[in-house]
Amino acid sequence: MNRRYLLLLLTVGVLFGYTTAGFAQNTTIHGEITDARTGDTLPGVNILVKGTTTGTSTDSEGNYEFTVPSLQDTLVISFIGYETQEVPINGQTNIDITLDPQAIMGEEMVVVGYGEQQRNDLTGSVESINTEDLPTSSAKNLTEVLSGRVAGLNLTGGNSSAGDQASLQVRGQNTLSAGSSPLIVVDDIIFHGSLNDINMADVENINVLKDASAAAIYGAQAANGVVIITTKDGGSGEPTINFNSYVGVQDHTNHPVDYMNGQEYAERLVNYQYIADLYNWYDTNPTGPEDNGGRPAYPDISDPDVVTSYLKSQEEVEHYLAGDEVDWMNEITRTAPVQNYNLNVSGGTENMNYYVSGSHTVEKGVLKNDDFTRNTLATKVNADVTDWMTVGVNSSYSNRDYSGISASLNSAETVTPLASVVDENGNYPTRYNSESFMAHPLRYNLIDNKDVRNYFSIKPHAEIEIPPIEGLSLDLNYSYNLNTRTNKTSRPDEVQEALATGGEVEASNFEETNTLINSIAHYDRDFARDHSVNLTLLFSREQREGESSSLYAERFDNQSLGYNAPSFGQNSTVGGGAYEETSLAYMTRLNYGFKDKYLLTGTIRRDGYSGFGSNNKYATFRSISTAWVMSNERFMSGIDSEDLLKLRISYGENGNQGVGRYASLQRLSTAAYVHGSTRTIGLFASSLGNSNLSWETTSSLNVGVDYSFLKSRLSGTVDLYTSQTKDVLVRRTLPGATGYQNVWTNIGAIDNKGIDVSLSTVNVKGSLRWESNFIFSLNRDKLSKLYGDGEDDIGNQWFVGEPISAIYDYKRTGELWTEEDLYNGDIDKGFYPGQFKLEDLNNDGEITAGADRTIVGYGKPNYRFSISNSLYYGNFSLSFLLRSIQGGSDYFIRNNRELLEASSDFDYAQRVNQPAVREYWTPFNGVTNAPAVYNYPSVESGHYQNRSFIRLQNVSLRYNFDKSILTSVGVKGLQVYVNGKNLYTWTNWSGYDPELASQNALMMRSITAGVDLSF
Repeated sequence: MNRRYLLLLLTVGVLFGYTTAGFAQNTTIHGEITDARTGDTLPGVNILVKGTTTGTSTDSEGNYEFTVPSLQDTLVISFIGYETQEVPINGQTNIDITLDPQAIMGEEMVVVGYGEQQRNDLTGSVESINTEDLPTSSAKNLTEVLSGRVAGLNLTGGNSSAGDQASLQVRGQNTLSAGSSPLIVVDDIIFHGSLNDINMADVENINVLKDASAAAIYGAQAANGVVIITTKDGGSGEPTINFNSYVGVQDHTNHPVDYMNGQEYAERLVNYQYIADLYNWYDTNPTGPEDNGGRPAYPDISDPDVVTSYLKSQEEVEHYLAGDEVDWMNEITRTAPVQNYNLNVSGGTENMNYYVSGSHTVEKGVLKNDDFTRNTLATKVNADVTDWMTVGVNSSYSNRDYSGISASLNSAETVTPLASVVDENGNYPTRYNSESFMAHPLRYNLIDNKDVRNYFSIKPHAEIEIPPIEGLSLDLNYSYNLNTRTNKTSRPDEVQEALATGGEVEASNFEETNTLINSIAHYDRDFARDHSVNLTLLFSREQREGESSSLYAERFDNQSLGYNAPSFGQNSTVGGGAYEETSLAYMTRLNYGFKDKYLLTGTIRRDGYSGFGSNNKYATFRSISTAWVMSNERFMSGIDSEDLLKLRISYGENGNQGVGRYASLQRLSTAAYVHGSTRTIGLFASSLGNSNLSWETTSSLNVGVDYSFLKSRLSGTVDLYTSQTKDVLVRRTLPGATGYQNVWTNIGAIDNKGIDVSLSTVNVKGSLRWESNFIFSLNRDKLSKLYGDGEDDIGNQWFVGEPISAIYDYKRTGELWTEEDLYNGDIDKGFYPGQFKLEDLNNDGEITAGADRTIVGYGKPNYRFSISNSLYYGNFSLSFLLRSIQGGSDYFIRNNRELLEASSDFDYAQRVNQPAVREYWTPFNGVTNAPAVYNYPSVESGHYQNRSFIRLQNVSLRYNFDKSILTSVGVKGLQVYVNGKNLYTWTNWSGYDPELASQNALMMRSITAGVDLSF
């Protein structure tokens, strides 16, 4: 009986096992696949059961669902551009998966101007930034995004006022007097607006063309490099709405400069007069402190009556005795709000797509009354009219309002602290102490200023494939741009600048139109599997016209209507102007590839520009470049297929037409004279023309290496370059006997050489992902030729064989003259104790301009670098960027005498307040690094400081909400973030900021919080 039961149980068990196995074969699993970095869903991802052909792919929303043989199987997830993953099912039926991006170097497409190429096929030096790869930020303009991201792209200044932007320079300086900014191209059209006109939320990617070969297609305008901006296109399917907004506050960076408080201000006046008396005693040539009646006694500054006897006004005396003082820096600065709102809608059908966006930005600067507002609108529509023709139109509009004039930082630094902000009537005093250098720092609040700038652009285009000829297509582009500016200012006579004129009004209007036509033909074919040819032909014509008008009026009996009624002024003048210029270009570019290993690019471009002399309207620029993809050779077959090693060499010419549109012509100016009893306006030649004025031409050689190893965990580029610019455009000074001050001409040559390095690493992979990027650039320029006679131009500080930024001055020894030097008769003629010693280069016992000045250093940096890190864990991501500009070896120095020493200019040290950065010398305090407050050396020299710094430029913390939570409420994506910008700066520079290196500008730092929502 027991055997029967046992046999029955075994039979049931076997049947049950087969039954459950059969059920397992029909189990359905599902889930969602997203990008580990951005949280975006990924359509088209391949999912396979390991060891089988069973699988599926994700739909347009990143979801998948299919039946698996067993819940104990393993899924293999693969998608182009992402790491392949193996995920055990482990009995689950709902499996959400995140994929890590894989930077496979060479596969992405790069916009190279009038077309695009796969990065693997590039032969020139091109750096790319995809905005989707950057951390979500509160960048207000393009320069904030580019800063510290591209090796060889140097940014200067910016972020010192509301609506401010940095200046751009690619590699070194190639010119002395012409423009040095790179050419900006937006969607294949040369851009003539401000970078502030571009809404960063509309930008998809940025490509920087650095060498002559890459930039040669833009010929006459490309000597300073090219920055190509591509804006976003519409998508496909149902509309996607994206809303991004941030709000925050900003103040100035961590290097404030202290100016004297009330007590220090008063004691400085005592010290000033004491040192003046002391120097009079020094003039008696004493041999000891008791000679000639003895050194003057120092006043008793503990006695208020003694101190107040040196003050400049009764008001100062009253405030000093009452212990009242004003912190003017606190009065003119504020913690300023900033806010931004972006909204865009994109979508499309099978034959059409669209993208529409709008933004609103309000930024207030750290200085009071420094305000900026911007509104932008952009549209982009493309439609396939037939299977061989696509047409579209891009349009953009920007309105920027800079109205208002910020509080005066310079006045806050100079005005007396022993004062009241307002007088007994609640008004701003026009001046303090009746001193013209002590105007009220907040006086510009009384000025009515309207400064509004508009930019409009429309760009229809068509792309036509020629069906009978495979690979042949035509691109037709037209662009119309309109720039306008209205600037009106009313200054009442309560403001110092209008005190003498009885109130004044200024008004100006400016309008510029720019039209551009590009006709482009492309021929792209592969032959016999091993050969590829891409030919581009271009015809381009650009015309720019502008006009301006201005009005000035003064002496108003009634100022209530200001610039709205300039006719109320007793005296007025009007002015105006107009201009026109034209450019013309023809270009041919040929790309050839053999077996994806040997690549060749050749470009020739012919440019014409109306601004040059009648004998040199046209110029031709050529370039050639080649690349060898070594990783595709058989002898490197052992490396991973995803790795890359490519050698590039290029040589080419580019031009610079950055000179005034009428610089080659003789100009006429007007002059008024009396003819009999009549006032008559006459004309006279005010400048000399030059019919031979021509292009600057830069020839450059670039050798580069692109590399990617360990399945793209280590990748980057190294570029070495050298260039020479000839026929440098210079405004040359003329002898007075000619009747002209100067003339534009082509003379001189500038050499540049340098290195650009970029390195990207994936340090950690897995649930925690850590990526790093490092860039480094070094450039050396040299003025190799000037006027052809081997002579230097000391007036402009241009020296043959030296860098352009050479600083020519007397060289200090670092020590002060002492009383012992005076008593011993060892002091140089014309100097006193408490003044800096200068090197007597010819040892003749005198300091003279002709014999004792030398090159003391260079203004440009020694090198630049930046390091960025990004960490991803779960739904969190953290990114930060450190950026540095370094000096050393006498590079990156600037004269900081204004801040570190009492100035002798206009008796400033006595008339206005002074910095409290260093204590001034007296015979009793042992100070050795600053002169006396009474400082009138017989020979002036600069106090140069190194401006090296490291800045924590950007920090971003983000959180992506799970899609499973969002889907239920109809939301596609939600991210919240916090950003910090310019949070801390490490430097030995004594001023506000080492990068700006100005006493009239504050670098701003900000903290913002934002949300990015898609539905």
